[in-house]
Amino acid sequence: MERAESLDRSGHWDEAVDHYHRTLSAAQHEGDDWARAYVLRRMGEIKRKRGDMGDALRLFHTSQGIFRKLGDRKSLSYLYNNIGLVFFGRGKWKLVKRYFGRALRIARVEGDKQLEGQIFNNLGIMSQILGHDDRSIRYFERALPCYRLTNHARGIAQTYNNIGMYYRDRRNWGDAVRYYEKSLETSLELGETVLIGIASLNIALAKSHLNDLEGAKGYCGQAFEIFRKLDDKLGIAESHLCLGIINRHKKRHAMARNSIGKSIQLNRRIQNNLGLAEAYREMALLYWDQGKSKQVLKYLGKSFRVFRELKATRYVADIDKQIRDLEEIYFRIAREMGEEVESKDTYTFGHCQRVARYAVRLAEEMDLSENEIKAILVAAFLHDLGKVKIPKEILIKPKKLTPDEYLAVTYHPAWGVEMLESVEFPWEVKSLILHHQERYDGQGYPEGLAGKKIPLGARIIAIADFFDALTTDRPYRKAMSLEETFALMVREREKISDPQLLDVFLSLVRKRFPPGKSLLGQMVCQGLSASASTGQMKSPAPRRKVPA
Repeated sequence: MERAESLDRSGHWDEAVDHYHRTLSAAQHEGDDWARAYVLRRMGEIKRKRGDMGDALRLFHTSQGIFRKLGDRKSLSYLYNNIGLVFFGRGKWKLVKRYFGRALRIARVEGDKQLEGQIFNNLGIMSQILGHDDRSIRYFERALPCYRLTNHARGIAQTYNNIGMYYRDRRNWGDAVRYYEKSLETSLELGETVLIGIASLNIALAKSHLNDLEGAKGYCGQAFEIFRKLDDKLGIAESHLCLGIINRHKKRHAMARNSIGKSIQLNRRIQNNLGLAEAYREMALLYWDQGKSKQVLKYLGKSFRVFRELKATRYVADIDKQIRDLEEIYFRIAREMGEEVESKDTYTFGHCQRVARYAVRLAEEMDLSENEIKAILVAAFLHDLGKVKIPKEILIKPKKLTPDEYLAVTYHPAWGVEMLESVEFPWEVKSLILHHQERYDGQGYPEGLAGKKIPLGARIIAIADFFDALTTDRPYRKAMSLEETFALMVREREKISDPQLLDVFLSLVRKRFPPGKSLLGQMVCQGLSASASTGQMKSPAPRRKVPA
């Protein structure tokens, strides 16, 4: 038993399990029910740490039945804590609270301060995950004195690491490193190999945010060697990702792509969806640094899909934050791609921003859902993407287009969708791009759709696009005044635009810009998150927490 526990603590889990099996056989032979239940619990803990939650739960339930027959409440309290951690891994928070609550009540009656500390530590992690950061730090501060009273250095090391996570959530990287280093120092004194690896990895990721890239690389290498020796595949996958982040910041793009790719492959193999989503996101950021917009969108789509699947199975506040960050990147890259198209034509520069602003404002007025509005925003930025395939001389031609030239222009919605074929958007974007040039009377292109058969978002973008085209200078004419624009749009309301949407839109414009007031240069994309300045994106914070 002693040898098994020593191997367990040092992370040599295969050898530990072998010794636990020997102990279990001896306990069964001797009829020692307590030892049998205890070994089953310890074997379940290894299963839990390896992510085998179903096997862990079966071992815990068998152990629970034996301890109940023996009336051993103290052992049951440790078991309840472990069962709580299984449900913790599945995001079933009501069951987590139930089992942690049972464990805490027994620990207080029994005066078991070490277990109290473990439960407070775990409650702190749960509070972090659910976004209750202030509550989480209070739990961690309650865990530390419990551990100190019982000289439980391992618990102190775990809690220091988790306090570091609290500071990383606030982007306070200096304090995060300070607590991670305390955790590492304590873990080294104890020889706690797994904790040494986790603390080293967290220090590496935090130092990358402080631009101490060489220091980050050293700690990452240390973590990788530990996880490799332990055959801890989760730790190896996280180390590959960390090294990819460091190399990305060093602008060593090929090395970064190789490391992130290895993390993606390993996370797929071990079915670690959270790690997979994070690795996809990092690959998107790498391609962003290289200016490869289509590749950015491709990997953003993969990351977004996995994050949404995770959110559907369990509520985690940090995943909400990850999704918001991804949406921000979507908006920014879509805007950049739209501006790249406009760079071919000085007359239309700023067009995509204005169309996005008009379209979003109209969508808000129509009480569309948040996801519908996000789809309209992205599609508005990208609606003219296909124009990159149209010769510049056609785009800036001051005279009437020939039939062949006009035909080339009509292909641009389909060309735009074709260019985005490999991109997996989280919203319905492509149909809005494809149909933004359809007319309400069916005389538009590319498919000649009419009336309500045109997607609502496409009808909204069409109105915004038409309005901006009339109120800005073009190669073939000067901008119209607001009065002239209103008159033309009202005259054509049954042919070109959805009459109901058009009435709402014109009402909005009239309220903001009464007759005689200049429009040009005023209704731009101010206030949209998508208009934030670009540049190298920092990777989100490290996520490795340590339950007790």
